[in-house]
Amino acid sequence: MGKARMKRRTWRRRALKALLCLVALTAISISVGYVWISRGLPSVANMTAIVPPPEVEVRANDGGVIARYGGARGAPLTYDEIPTAMIQAVVAIEDRRFFTHGGVDIKGIARALWFDIANQRFAQGGSTITQQLAKRLYLSSERTLMRKLKEVILARRLEANYTKETILTTYLNQVYFGAGAYGLQAAARTYFNRPAAQLSVSEAAMLAGLLKAPSRIAPTRDPDAAWTRAKLVIDAMADERYLTAAEARTAHEQRPVIANSMTSGARYFTDWVMARLAAIEKQGGFSRDDRSLVVHTSFAAPLQRAMSRAINQVLDSDQDPPQAAGVLLAPDGAVLAMMGGRNYQASSFNRATASLRQPGSAFKIFVYGAALEAGATPFEMIDARPVSIGAWAPANVSSSPNRLPMIDAFAKSVNTAAVRLSEGVGRDAVQAFARSLGISSKMTPHASLALGTSEVRPLELTAAFASVMRGGRRVAPYAIVEIQASDGEVVYRFRPESGPPVMKPTTARALHDLLQKAAQSGTGRAAAFRDDVAGKTGTTQRSQDTWFVGYTRDAVGGVWIGHDEPRAMDDAGGRRPARIWRQMMMAVPPAKTG
Repeated sequence: MGKARMKRRTWRRRALKALLCLVALTAISISVGYVWISRGLPSVANMTAIVPPPEVEVRANDGGVIARYGGARGAPLTYDEIPTAMIQAVVAIEDRRFFTHGGVDIKGIARALWFDIANQRFAQGGSTITQQLAKRLYLSSERTLMRKLKEVILARRLEANYTKETILTTYLNQVYFGAGAYGLQAAARTYFNRPAAQLSVSEAAMLAGLLKAPSRIAPTRDPDAAWTRAKLVIDAMADERYLTAAEARTAHEQRPVIANSMTSGARYFTDWVMARLAAIEKQGGFSRDDRSLVVHTSFAAPLQRAMSRAINQVLDSDQDPPQAAGVLLAPDGAVLAMMGGRNYQASSFNRATASLRQPGSAFKIFVYGAALEAGATPFEMIDARPVSIGAWAPANVSSSPNRLPMIDAFAKSVNTAAVRLSEGVGRDAVQAFARSLGISSKMTPHASLALGTSEVRPLELTAAFASVMRGGRRVAPYAIVEIQASDGEVVYRFRPESGPPVMKPTTARALHDLLQKAAQSGTGRAAAFRDDVAGKTGTTQRSQDTWFVGYTRDAVGGVWIGHDEPRAMDDAGGRRPARIWRQMMMAVPPAKTG
């Protein structure tokens, strides 16, 4: 018995020594690992002094914000300026033990680790608000164990150097809330058009709810998802006893009203503005000097909504909905609205400014313009007999007399008449006339040029029609009216100038007469809602592209419909673009005179 006891004691001593050695080795490994991981980590001494990168804010012609690039940041708030409801909402949904843990929530990490093991994927991180701030200020977003360990170390350092109030305040001044808004003040202005100090409980809950997926559930993008998440935050606030049951019910009944909601399709316009901004800066138009910018534009939100609504109303019933692009210009070329496609989230490609499509008969404005410049008159009789050029023989959509007045041939879009005019005046003259009106896209000098087989962009074609409306003076589209730096300095201001004459005044008047006849009694009748409408339809072979481009005394507009990969549509004569054009132009207010 004595020997057995001695053996057991010996075994226990050895096991204890082994355990102590293991603990020591583990402690040493952790210490060495801590030191090794800590090497190269940034200092947290300047947390509140970190300067955000410059941003660009794009505004409409009424001053409303339509987009932010680089992130909008409101003035930093102090802890006392943050509404109590906002603090409670963020803590309730993001980090319930924020005010009691030391920067790392062991229970939260354990829960997240168990979830990751059970689901065999690295999904939940169990990050506290302090950890989120550490990652945002100092680390990347990569999902690795090393990044997580660095995050923990930095979080502990933040907790050792700053109060909970300072950490939470810095977090709310830095965090992304979606829609280009960084920081609580910017988010309150962006979504509710009021300072953060005036947030209601339901508004605070909605903002706190965005922190999980700010881009996906931003109320400007998916208001229902944002409100569903906000109600979960309200329930979490009630669970933490920040709200009574009655207060929670009241908050559930007060769905926030979203102000400054992203106007449908506005990103097509603002992306184009950003490209123009870069071009102006590159050309020496202004110097940013790392300052944030406010870009004032010609954009008219009500007209943008009218264009979007018109496109959707006309095309939504289609079993195979095509794409669409639209441009609306003021008489001087200021871009008032732009749709580069039907859904920016689905496709950010701007078909209004970048897509090259055949204009069909809308191109005939250049054929007839070249002929008028050469001395033709609207009422002279022109040849419309069948014509063959090599193996190519264009046909008319409907029967036509062999001779008819030029104005009637244009209104009825007689193909043979256009080809004969083009061949008579010369294809080079037709191209030159198109170039003078702003067509910069490549044109192929085939005989079919007269029927619009060379591709153009919707914006440039619309601007060409604007030159006719302006009496024959070149119109160049623009959108940026003024650029203001963050220190208040106006670094750029657009100075409108009357474009050079690109045709004889008599040609401009005659082209106007032709376009008005085409809209009032010709192929564009579906667009005519009053007697000053002038414009032209365009339809390519098998209706793969359909257009209506025209103007009133108040504005110039162009609409294109087609599939990205060209295929036939049932839209002979461009009826649908004309209907869209009519609806959006009816929303245009009378142009200012004097």
